[in-house]
Amino acid sequence: MQRYGRTAAGTSRWYCPNCRVSAVRQRPDSTLRHLRRLFVSWLTGVNTLTTIARHFGATRKAVTEWFEPLWNDPLPLPRRVVVDGQILIVDGVRLARRAWVLVGRTLARVASWIFTDGESTVAWTSFTRSIVGMPWAVVLDGRAGLLAAVRHTWPEALIQRCHFHLQKGARILLTRNPTLLAGQVIYAILADLKFVHTRRQKRRWLRRYRRWERRSAAFLDERTISTQRTPTGRLKSWFTHKKLRAARSLIQNALPHLFTYVRHPEIPRTTNHVEGGLNSRLGELIRRHRGLPLTRKQRLAALFFTSKQ
Repeated sequence: MQRYGRTAAGTSRWYCPNCRVSAVRQRPDSTLRHLRRLFVSWLTGVNTLTTIARHFGATRKAVTEWFEPLWNDPLPLPRRVVVDGQILIVDGVRLARRAWVLVGRTLARVASWIFTDGESTVAWTSFTRSIVGMPWAVVLDGRAGLLAAVRHTWPEALIQRCHFHLQKGARILLTRNPTLLAGQVIYAILADLKFVHTRRQKRRWLRRYRRWERRSAAFLDERTISTQRTPTGRLKSWFTHKKLRAARSLIQNALPHLFTYVRHPEIPRTTNHVEGGLNSRLGELIRRHRGLPLTRKQRLAALFFTSKQ
């Protein structure tokens, strides 16, 4: 073979004197590598099929056909990230009905993720066991299954309850404009969590909450009595202010792990590193590629998290 000029695209052409045939050297491995890179940039980036097609002088249908075999590649697995002595922030993202991805990251990078059918204790235990090493502290949203899994897998790890999820849960129960005075007071107390930075401020906040709890105890214990009777002959009754009681229980359950960051300021008080830095972006990508079946959504999530490692 000998060099025989270049093609219009600038690629070297080769000529065989014996066969009297010229050809261009093919590199299927380079082509496939470039195609995979292009596929990931489309799936997890900002490029659209139209932009890619216009750049290569092709049609959207042709680009779709280029990408079709790549959907069948094995799912990328998380790389080994050791979290010994680090802060781990964990959360879950719903991909579809009964389909979730549980993800955890340190302050620097994504540590691991797994696909499950929910956020049960079993699912979260599988996730915590996939983490390499023992984190120093864990920031979580307070779901019972996640809390139980963290306590079982890492009993010595510090736990910080996410303030954002606590306030969000209370807002769902109380609404943004509570009508009852007790609801207005506790809503204001929760809003002032953002001003708690020192131990003194923590004690002040707890005193305000305990004072509200004492003053509202009789009000929260009020019951509504029905005219209907139970099979035993007693009048049916129920708590009048169920949602306000639920908000109180939400805060009481969060209190043991609500102020870990006060003693250790390096621990974040929210899961925003995952919620805002990963989950919101993943949700945006899923909306942009809406219509994908679950298996392809999982590939999208795996490729996105791999890019964040």
